[in-house]
Amino acid sequence: MSKYQVSECPISNIFHQLSNLSRTSRFILVIVLCITYYCVMTYIITEDDDPQNILAASTLHNRYTINTCNDFTYGCCYIYEMCQINDSPYPHLSYHKDKLDVYVIYSHDILRSNCPSLRSIINQYNQKYGSDECGEFGCCPDFMNIQCDDTIHNHINEGNDQTLIDHFKNNSKKIPIKVSKIDESGSNCWNNDGFLSGIPHFIYKYNHNFPDPPEPLSWFEIIVRGILAVFAIIFIAKGKC
Repeated sequence: MSKYQVSECPISNIFHQLSNLSRTSRFILVIVLCITYYCVMTYIITEDDDPQNILAASTLHNRYTINTCNDFTYGCCYIYEMCQINDSPYPHLSYHKDKLDVYVIYSHDILRSNCPSLRSIINQYNQKYGSDECGEFGCCPDFMNIQCDDTIHNHINEGNDQTLIDHFKNNSKKIPIKVSKIDESGSNCWNNDGFLSGIPHFIYKYNHNFPDPPEPLSWFEIIVRGILAVFAIIFIAKGKC
C-alpha cells in the first residue's frame, strides 16, 4: 500500500453523502437552496435602491402587530366594483369593495375624502408607466370597468337610491391606458397579469408605490438559475427514494 494516499475531493464527498439522503429530504434541501438564492439576489438588487424606499419597505413588512380596518376610527379605503342594480326592497346599487393596504392609506374622515378613486390610481399608473406613443406592439387595452367606482366614490354620500342608479347609468365605463405593450401578447398589461388581472393589477401597483418595471435578467442570473435547475433535477432524481 502506498505511503501516501490521495484524499478524496471534499466537494465530491459531500455530494456523495447528500445523495444518500431520502428523495424527500433532497427535495426539501433544493427548496431551501432556491429560497436562499432568491433572498441573496433580492438583497443585492435592493442595495442599489433609494435608502428611503428600503426604509419604508422594511417598516411596512417588519411590524409586530397587524393592523386591520377596525384599528382606525374611520376604517379602510376601498375601490368599488361589480355594481348591480337592485329593485328590492327599494331601488339601490349593490357593489363589492376591494380594500387598499392600511399601511399605505386609511380613511381620515367619515366621508373617506382622502381615499383615492380607481380613476386617480389609473391616472398615476399612466404617469408612471405610460408614454405619448404606443410603440411597436401598440398600447394596452383601455380599462372598461371604471363606471362602478366612479359612481360610488363620487355619489354614494348622496344616498343609495334611484339617483345613484341614474349616475351609474350615465357614467362612462372606459378610461384610456397609455402603457405600451412590451411584446405582441401585452404580457405587461393589466389584463394579462395572472390572478392580478383587472382591478387587482392597479391596486397592487398602488399598494407598492408603483414599482419600477423589472429589468431583464443578467447573464449571471441566467447562468446561476440554469445551474440550479440542472443540479436540482440530477440531485433529486439520483440516489435512493
